[in-house]
Amino acid sequence: MQHKSIQGCLTTSVSLSSQCAPPLVVAANIDEKTLKREGVCAASLPTTMGVVAGILVQNVLKFLLDFGTVSYYLGYNAMQDYFPTMAMKPNPSCDDKYCRRQQEAYKLREASEPKPEVVVVEESPVVHEDNEWGIELVSEVSEEELKEASGPVPELPEGITVAYTIPITV
Repeated sequence: MQHKSIQGCLTTSVSLSSQCAPPLVVAANIDEKTLKREGVCAASLPTTMGVVAGILVQNVLKFLLDFGTVSYYLGYNAMQDYFPTMAMKPNPSCDDKYCRRQQEAYKLREASEPKPEVVVVEESPVVHEDNEWGIELVSEVSEEELKEASGPVPELPEGITVAYTIPITV
């Protein structure tokens, strides 16, 4: 198994630094007691943070073991139960001079490496030249028999269909 360089993932040259993209929401000069609401479990935020941390660890393992799709950004919107995914690249005008230096070094490394050749593989359709057992895919129920056995279908707008109907019991 060929491993990628861990330096590429953990340096600011490939993924952004904390200076490139500061936090989206920052609480400043706020009493934390005002953030607690009546009837809200105090453990829900640490639990959510623990789950997200576990997903981040899984992302690191995907990178180190070279499998799956590695996310450069992981967020969680608890109000909509949504995990946004996006590629966040370093900011060329980052305030951190070390970040900009790493970005330049990465560009030089990328320029010096040979470009991989893209090979287009054409997939041919599957053709069975013989069917020695005579296997065929056919419907055992005709369209008319299916309509007779189906229950009432509600009138729906165009483009919406029902997945199934309740069969008529005889």
